[in-house]
Amino acid sequence: MPSVTRWSSFLNQIRSFSTAAQDRGLEIQFGYYKPKLKKLIKAIVAQQLYGTNAYEQVLNEGDEMIEKVKELSRLENDELVD
Repeated sequence: MPSVTRWSSFLNQIRSFSTAAQDRGLEIQFGYYKPKLKKLIKAIVAQQLYGTNAYEQVLNEGDEMIEKVKELSRLENDELVD
């Protein structure tokens, strides 16, 4: 399965990066990035399971600008119906 191989490769790259940084005396605080990393991983899994549209939907969840555009679009559609 190529997607499993890709996922495994991604995790190995993260581990290698973290180890290389520690070897050079750098401490990476992944905790700060945890919510963003979780969302990105969720989007990658969605893409592998359901395609590119699912990836975009996950990444756009909670995006204030996207939500505002949706709201304005709904208002515009409501005005057209009335």
